[in-house]
Amino acid sequence: MYKGHIVTAVILAAGCGKRMNAGKNKLLLEVSGKSILSYTAKCFDLSEYVDELVFVAAEGECDAVKGLVSPYVSKPFSVVTGGKERSDSSYNGILASKDGIVMIHDGARAFCEERIIKETVEGAYKYGAAAPGIAVTDTVKRVENGFIKGTVSRDSLTRIQTPQVFMREEILAAHEKARKDGISVTDDCMLMENCGKDIFLVEGSPNNIKITTKEDLLTAEILAKEMNL
Repeated sequence: MYKGHIVTAVILAAGCGKRMNAGKNKLLLEVSGKSILSYTAKCFDLSEYVDELVFVAAEGECDAVKGLVSPYVSKPFSVVTGGKERSDSSYNGILASKDGIVMIHDGARAFCEERIIKETVEGAYKYGAAAPGIAVTDTVKRVENGFIKGTVSRDSLTRIQTPQVFMREEILAAHEKARKDGISVTDDCMLMENCGKDIFLVEGSPNNIKITTKEDLLTAEILAKEMNL
């Protein structure tokens, strides 16, 4: 509990992972003998800032997800069914959480560091919303019809990661507003932006990768060993 608020980590695990081309949910794939999702579960279970976990699984995979994470989670947890879109899954996870602070995390980010969990929870408590991000270092070009048409300034660009952390009542209201307005979003920060709310930015980590392709599995093998998970 953080300053009297229950902290719930909502782990999104309902994606099909098309770019992995594995023929099944990529979070069920193994890295060094354990599923990707088990690493994610362990990171949040070990955190002193997290009180409970909610896993959002694809339809028909709730039992499989429960079986995978049970050996790695000592805190109270539940598994709920996700929806058609990412925002639907996030919404279902929030509904299953208790009032307080809610963390929305991509299950494919299996190596989230305790520092990020700590700083995003603190930021959400102080400012209402917080998320980790990494500055863009590559040169970014604007492209039209296959041709470069200009260079975009990197000064104000950031690659946003998860967990994205909010006071539950605020993110729930933002979800309901977007659903009522028929607005499509790709992450929960966009919901707060849609409500005119600012999100506090904390420093992300290169280790907090989103495992998306088969090449990422090789990086994950290295991180699993280095972080002793």
